[in-house]
Amino acid sequence: MFSYCEGGGEIGSGLARMQARGELSESADIAALATAVLAALQGGMLLSQVRRSSTAYRQAVSAVIDHIESYLVR
Repeated sequence: MFSYCEGGGEIGSGLARMQARGELSESADIAALATAVLAALQGGMLLSQVRRSSTAYRQAVSAVIDHIESYLVR
């Protein structure tokens, strides 16, 4: 089963690899971005379950992706 604690490490590792390849700005705080991704996933899923609608999940994930994209090196 997926563990959010372990998943955060994997997300952080993936973001760190992107940064090492020069895809993410050096100013990107990898730990903070990984935490934001987990918060968006967990919070979005919880709200979607409570509201019986996937809207909250889609909005949360979209917002965190937009935030990560703001650190992309173009």
